[in-house]
Amino acid sequence: MILLLRNRATAQQIEQMFTEHKFYIKAAVDIERRVLVGGGGLHADCEEKLLDDGSRQQNIWAASFMPITGKIIYESMVNLRPRQNRKGGTFRP
Repeated sequence: MILLLRNRATAQQIEQMFTEHKFYIKAAVDIERRVLVGGGGLHADCEEKLLDDGSRQQNIWAASFMPITGKIIYESMVNLRPRQNRKGGTFRP
């Protein structure tokens, strides 16, 4: 289940976002508007929901969250943006 959250996720909402993947949650965050979308199969699913809600693509960053360990992994194709991630020709995520 994909949820758009404007406030801290409840335990029930976290459980709902676990339905696609059993040990982690795909998420995307609009860092300007402070809105999070979590759940679904791909980070792009979350990104699309944010865009439909009025977010601007350059403000969206994606990650996978593992609530059991508290670990966050920022490796996502959503985060690869040559205009925003390049400085002096060197890739910097």
